[in-house]
Amino acid sequence: MLVSSGADLQSERRVAREFVTATEAEHGHSILSDHLRVILESERDTPPDLVIGRAHNNGETMAVAMAAPGHGRHVLEVVIPHAHDNTALPSALAAQLIAAVADETAEVGAHALNWWVSAHENWADTIALALSMRPERELLQMRMSLTEDHRSEFASIACDTDSIDIGSDIDGVLRVNNRAFANHPEQGGWTRDDLSRRLDAPWFNPADVRVHRRDGDVIAFCWTKRHDATEHDGLLGEIYVVAVDPDNHGTGLGRGIVAAGLHHIGAAISSEAMLYVDASNEAAVNLYTRLGMGVHHRERAWVMQLGSSRA
Repeated sequence: MLVSSGADLQSERRVAREFVTATEAEHGHSILSDHLRVILESERDTPPDLVIGRAHNNGETMAVAMAAPGHGRHVLEVVIPHAHDNTALPSALAAQLIAAVADETAEVGAHALNWWVSAHENWADTIALALSMRPERELLQMRMSLTEDHRSEFASIACDTDSIDIGSDIDGVLRVNNRAFANHPEQGGWTRDDLSRRLDAPWFNPADVRVHRRDGDVIAFCWTKRHDATEHDGLLGEIYVVAVDPDNHGTGLGRGIVAAGLHHIGAAISSEAMLYVDASNEAAVNLYTRLGMGVHHRERAWVMQLGSSRA
């Protein structure tokens, strides 16, 4: 078991990146979320409170667990080969790896750890319970097919948008994002570095970030994203982030900016759209449902208290 933290993690980041890439290729789909992926793959400085843990045997990596700073707590993700049936790594060893990463995360000053578990990781609940984690949030992935009728409807109700202007819109996008997600553990509290890592990502396309301005200021945006086909899914267009300045809640702007994003996906990316939304966000779930989206699958966040507050 090897656990490392701090800014000087270039070697560990490289090993972890290679392992994640190989494991995802084996699974035939993406495993790591963008929250950790952009940190792992970015050429920018490593966050000083990033933690990477590896279970290995005779020099061969068997599993990787990473904890990256979020907004108010660290976000944990675990990558294990053949994790669908948990044959590659015994549950006890996986639990030891996560516990070691949790201990190191407490050492860098974090008080809580969020572990997002995808629907296909049916081995994870047993480990989470064994580590005294508690379920906190449920995430819905919603999808829809974008027919010609849908695209016409969205064009008629969409608010006016333009592609993001990297030179002038960054501060506005950050402001709207952080106001809209003030209490969100992953999306809230973005810094310019957090945003820049995403702008540096190979999948970034400025035309896919639709911004709505009033008097020259960004007051809403819908960031869409292309997902290439995998063994499990065809080409998908994702509503990656949608945010409206809270001063404009209740005006219909949320519906208009989502419609603009869905119209853009249908016109420029794919005929299949998807997004993630907190199950507890009834207003957003109801909006997406009214626009024609349905639940594809559910994911769960487990929370572990760290340090002196750990159970």
